[in-house]
Amino acid sequence: MIYNFLKVALRNLLRNKSFSIINILGLAIGLTCFIFIALWIQDEFSFDKHNEDFERIYQAGIDFKLGELEGRGITTTAPLAPAMMNEIPEVESGARFMSSSTKLVASQEVLSGFLEDNVYYADSTIFNVFTIPLLQGDPKDLLTRKKTVVITYSIAQKYFPTINPIGQNLTFDNNREYEVVGVVQDCPHNSHWKFDMLVSMISIQRAYSEEWLSDNLHTYFKLQPDADQQVVEKKINELFRRNAEPIFQQFVGVSISEWEKQGNHYFYVTTPLSRVYLYNEAMDSIGEVGDIRYVFLFAAIGFLILLVACINFMNLTTARSGVRAKEIGMRKVLGSNRRQLIQQFLFESLIISFIAMLIALITAQLLMPFFNELTDKELDLNFGGLYTFPIIIFVTLFVGFLAGGYSAVSLSSYDILTILKGSLFKGKSKSWFRNALVLFQFSISILVIVCTIIVYSQMKFVNSKKLGFQKEQLIVVDRAHILGDQLDVFKQEILKNPGIQFASKTYTVPGKGNDGSMYQKIDSPPEEMFHFRKVSGDFDYLKTLGIKLKSGRYFSADIASDSTAIVLNETAVRMPGYEDPIGQVIVEPGSNIKHQIIGVVKDYHTLSLHLDIPSLMMLHPSYYWKRYLAVRILPQNTAASLSFIKQKWLEFSGNQPLEFFFMDSYFESLYNNEMRSGTFFIIFAALAIFIACLGLFGLAAFTAEQKTKEIGVRKVLGASIPSIVSILLKQFTKWVLLANIIAWPIAYYIMKSWLQNFAYRIDLNISYFILSGMITLMIAIITVSYLSINAATRNPVEALKYE
Repeated sequence: MIYNFLKVALRNLLRNKSFSIINILGLAIGLTCFIFIALWIQDEFSFDKHNEDFERIYQAGIDFKLGELEGRGITTTAPLAPAMMNEIPEVESGARFMSSSTKLVASQEVLSGFLEDNVYYADSTIFNVFTIPLLQGDPKDLLTRKKTVVITYSIAQKYFPTINPIGQNLTFDNNREYEVVGVVQDCPHNSHWKFDMLVSMISIQRAYSEEWLSDNLHTYFKLQPDADQQVVEKKINELFRRNAEPIFQQFVGVSISEWEKQGNHYFYVTTPLSRVYLYNEAMDSIGEVGDIRYVFLFAAIGFLILLVACINFMNLTTARSGVRAKEIGMRKVLGSNRRQLIQQFLFESLIISFIAMLIALITAQLLMPFFNELTDKELDLNFGGLYTFPIIIFVTLFVGFLAGGYSAVSLSSYDILTILKGSLFKGKSKSWFRNALVLFQFSISILVIVCTIIVYSQMKFVNSKKLGFQKEQLIVVDRAHILGDQLDVFKQEILKNPGIQFASKTYTVPGKGNDGSMYQKIDSPPEEMFHFRKVSGDFDYLKTLGIKLKSGRYFSADIASDSTAIVLNETAVRMPGYEDPIGQVIVEPGSNIKHQIIGVVKDYHTLSLHLDIPSLMMLHPSYYWKRYLAVRILPQNTAASLSFIKQKWLEFSGNQPLEFFFMDSYFESLYNNEMRSGTFFIIFAALAIFIACLGLFGLAAFTAEQKTKEIGVRKVLGASIPSIVSILLKQFTKWVLLANIIAWPIAYYIMKSWLQNFAYRIDLNISYFILSGMITLMIAIITVSYLSINAATRNPVEALKYE
């Protein structure tokens, strides 16, 4: 029986080549999309699962409301982790780590060195919390001594290609040496934070800090097997309040309880490691951050695209059931029962599904490098995996039964008398299901198109929005601080080039994080405080970045009193409610220094458009050390100006490599996740439309075939080609129009939620939805018109002789 089923199935596939190709191609595309999205989703959920007992590991963070500023952060106070291990028995182990600035690293084999970004200071207990496989070294001597470092295998090969790295020294920035005490495996790609080097935390002064109100370290901890997270979180906050209360009282002048009565709060929260990557709620992050909303969204898209492909199969099979009516009737006359007919049609469906799956797997394997580049991941099909083939077989069978199940049951249900009388398809009731499927197909396609248009428009808005400063033609030299006292001379030297307009030494630049503190009016009660983020640049800061002064003035090198003066942005002025801020004075709690406001600058974005413009306080150039040198160049000869800067850098820095970035490119990089999502949308929208059009093409071809005699008679009676074409177009375009009505509200809800990620966003007006409808309708008209015109232009004599 199986052999007979196979022979009949192959015979039908070869006899109806065009419909077979449409079915197989549609399913293959749907399965390819499904495979890629499934791999991406599996990778997103796999983050940090390589750690043993990952379900017992937690990240400590803060939840705060300081005046008008509220949110979550992932940094903690330095003494928290040691105190937790000493005073909370449920904490099995805890560890702190802190990112370092970019280091120039050299060894005895690599004297010139390389710049390294993934350098962290860490406690020795980090190996008790995270699973970091040790390849070389004594496990009892990892980061337990000052001036020691643990490196990854890749770093060991990079700096010690011919000798054993254990016991050797690495030199940081030409002035500090660290002994290599361990070599560990490289961090897996699905770790939310990755390091290349871990330097002993006890090598820096911050490790010994007892400041309970200063948050600048990352703290992770592992709980005992039976510990309750909520109980431990409560104990952490009790520990914090007990130690912070005296300092807070001295610093602010009121108790924490009195301060909280004004609507403020500051307490610790704990996040399971399994949720750190996908469920990050903090304003800041370390390493990679995903978004569970994207996971659900793309899971839905992958399923819907596969469903559209299955609907194509169902639609075309039921539409062509009339062609197989005689076969069904003869089989029933010869004794075939309904069960055998269902088996036959399901077998045919499964063969198509297996062929489509084979094509999809080959296509996915060929396109995997492109997909990995697009997603910035390291995915593979893992054919050697234990569960790979069972999953492939299951999905193939599921698709085969889903796509062919309705058709098999429907075709086998017709009785012999109805078939032999030729009344199988008389009446409108026979086509309602096909129409519903077409409606569903195009509703999905329109939904994806609307989302694509809105995502693209938001990204265009983000990249073109005026930021309040001039990001174009602005180069930022990183690690400028390594020049020390020579930084001023270097700045003056590069300004001699006519292609360089301005330059400014600065503590921070837009897009990079900056410190913040609480301040208050000089005559306000202690509990009324406002949070300001701090910026400090030299006297050329405003003109170099192109920031506009609204009122007052900027700092002057000739006015000594400016050393304690401040300049605020417009948002910062609104917080204390100053109508005329110039000359007003604010103070930092616990400090006797009075800061007089001498100027106000117009608001400009210091972070991505995901966040509102913060309250900024500009401090005197002498206030902070200067990490960056911002350089504004003229557009006429960018390459020559950049070459000049590199030349001068080498003269002043010796063998230190120049590290720089263009400000406009950096701001674009802040939206990498959204840009990738936008690309996903465009690709999936195109594929969804293509699959839907495949089905529409097949249905239109079948409809034109059914109406061959009708078209011939109409032409003989004088009907024009446009009137004949309109008959076929009308049948399909009405369903496309109705699909728009269904898809628009769903798309509006999804995109409105997505746009909430941006503090500055486009308005969802009707034009986006109308445009998607016009695109879909045009595609449908073009698809159907080809077959309609072909049918309408046939010789009517041939049409009347049809069958």
